[in-house]
Amino acid sequence: MPVGGGRILRDEKIVVTQPEVGEFKAFSAICTHQHCLVSEVKDRTIDCPCHGSRFRITDGSVAHGPATRPLPEERIAVEEIPSTGRDPPRTLPGMRPETLVRDHTIYACVMGSRAFGLATEDSDTDRRGVFLAPTALFWRFEKPPTHIEGPAAEQFGWELERFCELALRANPNILECLHSPLVEYADATGRELLSLREAFLSRRVHGTFVRYAHGQRRKLEADVRAHGAPRWKHAMHLLRLLTSARDLLRTGTLTIDVGEDREPLLAVKRGEVPWSGFEARMTRLEREAEEAAHHSPLPAEPDRRRVEDFLIRARRASALEAGPYDEVVQGVVRDGGVGQA
Repeated sequence: MPVGGGRILRDEKIVVTQPEVGEFKAFSAICTHQHCLVSEVKDRTIDCPCHGSRFRITDGSVAHGPATRPLPEERIAVEEIPSTGRDPPRTLPGMRPETLVRDHTIYACVMGSRAFGLATEDSDTDRRGVFLAPTALFWRFEKPPTHIEGPAAEQFGWELERFCELALRANPNILECLHSPLVEYADATGRELLSLREAFLSRRVHGTFVRYAHGQRRKLEADVRAHGAPRWKHAMHLLRLLTSARDLLRTGTLTIDVGEDREPLLAVKRGEVPWSGFEARMTRLEREAEEAAHHSPLPAEPDRRRVEDFLIRARRASALEAGPYDEVVQGVVRDGGVGQA
């Protein structure tokens, strides 16, 4: 947990913060305005997505209305895990998350509200990326991570193979990442990955996008039953996602920026659209996506062979590169550990 930040425990409806090093606080995660579940901790405040209330991470007091009452404090116990007295597992420099992101990123983009054309003055900058772990790191029992959170705030990255697997399964977040209009970096491998965007698209998107939307809709309905209102920011993004899915199935093209839909969607985020109006729009979009799926120009399945060929070539090129991360393999060869009777 970062100093000055916090973590929301949604099941327990508690938010835990660390205002200073080693100092932990806990508060109810239910906003005192209209009982929405808070959504994030940033810039030393706990933020509610429904109407913009913010609470200080130090004592739960109101930093910005419309809420007038502080978040109730919760009791927690901070337990220090004793040392086992053993040295931590040895990790090669190339296995460190910050090294993989810094030295081996092949593609980086901005996602979230900024990519969707829904950013406001208080929007975060969500960065996503793909890194290609050196092939030599796979020749050990300890494999490179499939994904890395950080090292910067609001940053997340996937190892290339994992990214391709998820994209082939029509994972909505991954496919949108591939189509971000805000590309910050792409090397030769990253540019080839982008050139394969259409190879990942198929009519599978109907199932994955709509299934994800159904799950999110159930959560919003639970919020309405429990607190009288949904998390309107999530409701906005749900409509955006379904619109994107419908248009993708109709045209075969995934468009990220909401364009002319910006103001109507932001009205949903501000809570200006009644719940009944939101439900009607969502039901209509689901029906239109279903109709589009029957006549979609998208293929039934993604081009898995084409993507796999790209991955094999990327791994082979990495294996042929001399670098500091193949020291284990080089050591085995030098010591005569390979091909010895």
